[in-house]
Amino acid sequence: MRFLGPSSAVALARMAESLAPAAAACPAANVPVTGLGTFPPHGAPRILWIGLDLPAPMLALQSACERAARAAGFEHEARSFRPHVTLGRWRDRGKRPRLPEMEPASTHIERLVLFRSELKPSGAVHVPLFVFPLGAAAILPPTP
Repeated sequence: MRFLGPSSAVALARMAESLAPAAAACPAANVPVTGLGTFPPHGAPRILWIGLDLPAPMLALQSACERAARAAGFEHEARSFRPHVTLGRWRDRGKRPRLPEMEPASTHIERLVLFRSELKPSGAVHVPLFVFPLGAAAILPPTP
């Protein structure tokens, strides 16, 4: 819901304090998938994504994520929020592919996870730091 960039343990802990009650106030939900897309929207694509149609409580959670990031000292995110899951990245610049239409689908979202990305030659590895169950007042330890 929010990219942070370089961060300190102190800033992340401050965010976790704000995110726990925000996640507890947001119920888990089945979320419609809206189709495939690429970033940037024009020119050679760099990212392949699948879009999500988030319900109002999850959009409010995203706003809470932005407020928590700002309160922890992160810069304002200038790009507008576009709910999606990144499926892959292109290493080389290439021609924009024709994307197939998708059958109606949904996915169940039940937690908010604060990840750290570790860049490796084989690609990014995402390490969970904090896990916040939606609709529950607890912070879970990350699973190994």
